[in-house]
Amino acid sequence: MGVKKLIERLRTESLYKDKATLEIMDLCMEDADAISKLQAENTQLLAELEHVKRERDAAVECIHFIGTYLELNSTKDIRKTIEAWKSGLKEG
Repeated sequence: MGVKKLIERLRTESLYKDKATLEIMDLCMEDADAISKLQAENTQLLAELEHVKRERDAAVECIHFIGTYLELNSTKDIRKTIEAWKSGLKEG
C-alpha cells in the first residue's frame, strides 16, 4: 500500500464512529499527519542527496582533470590548472 493511500485510510476510516472510539480517531489523525510530515522530509532529503551527488561528481571530475593536466604540463602551477578547468566548464 502506498503512503498516500495509507494516509487517506487513516484519515477517512478513523471517522466512522461504529469502528473507532474518539481516542482512536484522534490517534489515527495524528499518525496520518506524522506520516505526511515524514514523507515531506524524505522528499527534501532525497533532493538534497541528489544535489550533493552532483557536487561530488563535479569535484571528482575536477580532481581527475587537475591530475591529468599536471601530468601533461611541466609548470605544475595549480592556479593555471584550476582556471583552465573553469574555462572548460564555461565553454561546455
